Amino acid sequence: MGGLVLVVVLVGAEIVARVAFGLGDPPILVHDPELDYYYKPDRTYRRFGNTVHYNAWAMRSDDFPERRSDPDECRVMIVGDSIINGGVLTDQADLATSRIQRDLAARLGRPVVVGNISAGGWSPVHQRAYVERYGLFDADVVVFVLNGLDAVETPALPMPDRVSEDSRPWCALAEVAQRYVPRAWEDLTLRLGLRAPTPARVFTDADRAACRAAMTDLFARASATTPRVLVFYQRDEAELDGPPFEGRATIEDLTRAASLPFIDLGPAMIAARGRGIEPYRDHIHPSVAGQQVLAEAMLPRILEVLSPSD
Repeated sequence: MGGLVLVVVLVGAEIVARVAFGLGDPPILVHDPELDYYYKPDRTYRRFGNTVHYNAWAMRSDDFPERRSDPDECRVMIVGDSIINGGVLTDQADLATSRIQRDLAARLGRPVVVGNISAGGWSPVHQRAYVERYGLFDADVVVFVLNGLDAVETPALPMPDRVSEDSRPWCALAEVAQRYVPRAWEDLTLRLGLRAPTPARVFTDADRAACRAAMTDLFARASATTPRVLVFYQRDEAELDGPPFEGRATIEDLTRAASLPFIDLGPAMIAARGRGIEPYRDHIHPSVAGQQVLAEAMLPRILEVLSPSD
């Protein structure tokens, strides 16, 4: 009898975890010798009540062909990392890129494609590898969204956070046990003082040089594709009322050297807080409201570089 009760409880928990939270079907990362990793193309997930879709080009965007089929179509490619990717805690419709696509189409009165070229943990080195392989898809406007760490580190996601086809959990409860229980245990032991915090990474000159080279190459390639290139800087929460991160000056200098506009998103975040809106989910990632703040800040600059004849 006890065994039957246990089975019923486990089956019930599996159904709740799978149906209510989308566990057991995490976004799959493809390991790649050049790009390091990217999200598996042509996949749609339902996680924590949010829709997460990756198109044929591994972008978190609507499906669209490589080349434009309508000469009246406007294309904007937005390149970044987890800031614009949004992760599984942001619904596809709430992303800044999705909002920009809808608003641009309404303003321009013609078809609009906005590509979200991103993955969690991507640095400019990853972004350059993607652009070198796939190009910029006939973009009318290319937008980069960078933050201070993009100039000083070349990160990759920790192995436990990389879910590939080989490591995909066989059920929802297995994912809870493999991913979320260890994280909760680590957080608990840290809070109780049972372990020391993980030492902060020390950035090397080689890291800085690799990031500078990647950004320089990205800006040059984008400028060769279209004269409409914008660089936005997303501040860490600590930078809103504190000193800028080390990498900010580097990004601004490289942007100016490429004759591109450097646009700080910090004032938009500060203004949002002044209106009682919390734009951050954590120290760097925008909340759902923050994604809207990003869209509202970026849209006018995109429209500005698109002339009425474009």
